[in-house]
Parts: sequence; structure tokens; C-alpha cells
Amino acid sequence: MTASHLGSGDRFLASDQAQQYVALDQARQYILSGTNSNLNIYLSYEAFEKETELKNLFRVALQNQSLHYPNVTDTPNTPHTQLTQALSLLQSSTKALTPSTTQDLHWTSSRSPASPALLDPFWQRPKFQTWYSTPESSLRLIRGSHTTRHHVKLFCLDLIALLREARIPLFWVLKPSDADSQASGAKAQDVVKRLVLQVLGSQEVSGSAWQGAKEELAARLCCRLRCAESRSDWVEVLAMAIALLPAQEICLIVDVHMLDDETDTESREHGDPYIDLANAFSALQNGLRSQGCKTIVKTLLVSYGGAVFRGEDVLPFSDVLIAVENSKANLGGPAQRRRVVRRLLHGSRPCV
Repeated sequence: MTASHLGSGDRFLASDQAQQYVALDQARQYILSGTNSNLNIYLSYEAFEKETELKNLFRVALQNQSLHYPNVTDTPNTPHTQLTQALSLLQSSTKALTPSTTQDLHWTSSRSPASPALLDPFWQRPKFQTWYSTPESSLRLIRGSHTTRHHVKLFCLDLIALLREARIPLFWVLKPSDADSQASGAKAQDVVKRLVLQVLGSQEVSGSAWQGAKEELAARLCCRLRCAESRSDWVEVLAMAIALLPAQEICLIVDVHMLDDETDTESREHGDPYIDLANAFSALQNGLRSQGCKTIVKTLLVSYGGAVFRGEDVLPFSDVLIAVENSKANLGGPAQRRRVVRRLLHGSRPCV
């Protein structure tokens, strides 16, 4: 690592050795500008990934606001290049989860219920209708059960297809079939990381041209990607990634059963891991609103069995909780479900 501390307004000239490392794409240059001085750092990728103290240095500098956000000035000097490199490192270190691909269409097994029409048409309830129709970010918790699990899963797959049909950007994490070992042991930050990868890897981000504040945000995001460790860190990274989107609205669909509450000790220390995940996404939406982000984020957290979203811990979310029950009437068939949801998506889209 090569570093130099200069007075305000001075121009930093890199040593030949440092420039060679940058030219070989083995190091990055960071310029941290304060009110009275500039700190110019040449840092190898390997050193940054391994040295916890360096990560802490960057985190403290950002949190204390004593320095402006770092601007990477290596060549080529574009935010897209920075994000591509940061995403590559994140991809290699992120626990493998089901990506946002057609593989998810096999989410439900062949053990589908013989009479799916005799189930609860919960999508007609005001709580679900207002989830999408209100022109602001909103969160809903869907609580299914073991007997309604296929019903809930088929609804989510229909919703994904209909959102695509309506050309609404969406990002999701669904738990694969039981035979897929990739799903075991996921923590809340793994789920959030997967959403970060999807958002930053989307055409909406990679195909955008950034200027001014968004260009600065992209540079800041690159540093956050390298520093993030805790769940709250990754929620902040996701909020920043969403803020880069040009879309007026997006949807997030998360299968909470991706969590492994037996191994997620961090979640258990803070209480129910599923409620903790709900709190994280609630904080995400509050943070986006406080930042003045214009993108509306519609989030569904989906459960379909076990002791999830039950008990006293879920009481703060009672206004946004949708319980899926068995029904004795033929009101929940797939054709009726798609018709009602399609009408909602096409006829009541939020206006910004």
C-alpha cells in the first residue's frame, strides 16, 4: 500500500510502482478529501479483502463524515467499472442461493394439492390490495401453513409472472426444493446480499448513465460493498443499490424459510430471526423514505409453515400481516387469482 497526506488543493502524484500496480489491475486508488487535507491511498485488492483494520479505517471515516466519500480514480475511471469489480468479489464470497432465474419456476414440487380451488383467496383482502395500490413503499408479511404451502408458493410464482408481464422490476429469493443443499444454513445477511447482487447486476443499473449525486452514490456504494459485514450494513447497501435504480417502483419477494434459525446465532441473539428479518426490511423502507428516494419499494415476506410470524413478537406487524387459511368455498382457483392480481397490477399502479 502506498499513501500520501497532502494539504488541501495539492495534487498527488503517484509513484511509478503504484501506477504500475493500477495499470495491471492489481490495486485501486482512493482519494479521501477532507476540509483541510487529502489522503491518497493505493491499496491492493488482496490487502483490502484480508485486512480487517483497513476495512474499519474506511468505515470510521465514512461514519464520522470527516472525509468525503472515496472517489476511485484508477483507469478506466467509471462507476460501472468499479461496481463490476466489486460485484465480482461479492459474488465469489456470497453463499450460493437460488438466483432470480427460471430455476425458481420449479419452486413447487409435484406434490401439488389435488383441489387448489378450495383455498383462501387472500389476494382479495384489503391488506393485499392496498399493498400495491398505495403510492408509497409498503411491506406485507404473508403467513401460510404446512397445509397451504403449495397455495402460497403458486401465488408467488403467479405474482412474479404477472409483475414481469406488467414490466415492473422485481427481485426475489425463493428457497429451492428440499433436495437442493444450497439452501441450508442461510443467514439474514445472505438473503440481503443476494438481493444486492440482483439489483446491482440488473439491466436497470448496469445500463444507466450516472451523473452528479448518483455518480457519487455509486462510488460510495463501492466502498460500502467492501466494508459491509453485519446485517444492518447490508440493509444499508441494499438501500443504496435501490437508490441507483431509475425505476419508479420495484417489488421484492423474499421466502423467509431461506433463513436457518438453527445456525443464525446473530439472529437468535436479537430474538426471532424471522421477525428480525421483517424489522430489517421495515428499516429499509423507512431509510429510503428518509433519504428522499423516489423509487417505491413493494416488499413481500412469505412464509408457509412452522412457527413463523406467530406469537407476541409479530404484534407490531399485525397491520401488515396476511394470514392464509383453508377455505370451504371455490374462490381461490388459479384463473381467478391471476385475473384479480393482473387487474390490480395494471389498473392501480402507483403514481409518483
